[in-house]
Amino acid sequence: MRFGSVFLSLAIASFFPASLQSADGKKTRDEMVIEDRDELQNSDTWIYNDLEKAKEAAAASGKPMMIVFRCIP
Repeated sequence: MRFGSVFLSLAIASFFPASLQSADGKKTRDEMVIEDRDELQNSDTWIYNDLEKAKEAAAASGKPMMIVFRCIP
């Protein structure tokens, strides 16, 4: 394998760090955030991405809403 192609491969890989699995086997930040999103979407205690449903639930329970803004890739 030529040096140029190895260098190009390393340069390309450095632009996509989220798509590479870490060397120690830990999940990347993006993987953890996506797993959190999936867990919250299937939760009975959280209302995810539905403001009208959240307003109705808050009014019915008499409790305030807590809105969390989070950047999900």
